[in-house]
Amino acid sequence: MFHFILCIFRLYATIDCVTQPHKLTAVLQCVRGVVRPMLTDGLYGTFNEGKKHVIPLLFAVLPGIDPNDIRKFIATSQFMTTFVNMIPLVDCSTYSQFTNLTMVDLHSRFTELGKEELFSDHVLLYFKVEEEVASATSQFEEFVIQYMDRMFTFIESAAQEDVRIENNIHDSGNSAEEHLLVLMENTVTIFGQSSPEIFQVNPELPLPMKECSNVGSFAG
Repeated sequence: MFHFILCIFRLYATIDCVTQPHKLTAVLQCVRGVVRPMLTDGLYGTFNEGKKHVIPLLFAVLPGIDPNDIRKFIATSQFMTTFVNMIPLVDCSTYSQFTNLTMVDLHSRFTELGKEELFSDHVLLYFKVEEEVASATSQFEEFVIQYMDRMFTFIESAAQEDVRIENNIHDSGNSAEEHLLVLMENTVTIFGQSSPEIFQVNPELPLPMKECSNVGSFAG
């Protein structure tokens, strides 16, 4: 548990470090490796607060969609794809109004089983975290909007640089076209995981991308 907590806080520390971008790409790769324990149900004493970091981290790495630093861009895209593949982008902020009722029911059940001390030690913290995470999901729509702004900026820049990159034989393996494919894959993942309500905030999304996104979790 200590290792992925350390990775998370190192990522926060390196996000704003413009002089050592290699550290950011390295930490992004490390945090990708601890996504599952971050999102694992913390009811019985794992890192309960891991899920609270997901939305802040997604916002924090948005500047990594940067056409001027391709290594950081690829690492950021892989980071986002890894996280978003494991979570639905749904506004669950109304969940908190049901928390008290659920806690009462669970407390009764734990008491019946003679495990009331477990409820006191773990379940209260678990539901506190769940309520905070549910409230934070109201920010998913804003995340998608900001991501779209970054995406279109990247596309415009790539279009301007395409000829220069394609004519440089040393960059033939890292063409603008390949970078746009990475961006497309990341975008399809994000919209494939978005709820219909969040998806509809992007009316200007290109039709082919909309069709690809419809195969996601909320297709229908």
